[in-house]
Amino acid sequence: KIKIVSGRVNMYNIVLCDDDIKWLDLYKDYIEKFAFEKKISINLDYYESGEKLLFSLSDFGKEIHICIIDIYMDGITGIETAKKMREMGYDSTVIIFSTVSKDHVFEAFDLRSFNYLIKNELPYERFVEVLEEATRFSDSCLGNYFSFKLYSETCMVPLNDISHKKIHGMYLKDK
Repeated sequence: KIKIVSGRVNMYNIVLCDDDIKWLDLYKDYIEKFAFEKKISINLDYYESGEKLLFSLSDFGKEIHICIIDIYMDGITGIETAKKMREMGYDSTVIIFSTVSKDHVFEAFDLRSFNYLIKNELPYERFVEVLEEATRFSDSCLGNYFSFKLYSETCMVPLNDISHKKIHGMYLKDK
């Protein structure tokens, strides 16, 4: 089936990066509960350091819609991790910083972060509010795209990337 649709991500790729397993577990629970309540599909990965996250991105180059990063971690900081992500081309990734301090808020926004959460002041309701806004923003970054099935895979191509195509019967051909 061929259709042109306005952006809505089929499955959100969400990454958590925090060196404190307590926060990773809490955010994982929050995100899974949010996904269940909103009936959205998620793929959730988590890393205990910025180095591990960056290594995974450089090796596998996967698309990330939302990334929640702690600022104070052993090794490189969350600020440095986000900066390297932006340098690697993750410009449309929604970055949310999560930390215990307000000290780096201006640095965070210099990296075009979406939000800045203070861990000890973060009830589930506030986390969900930010995550819901982040999913809407991620959807809006998609714009309009051409969606089609190829075997069992759904493919999406931004309309801006398409030129000179013609539908002939059941086939798509060059003009």
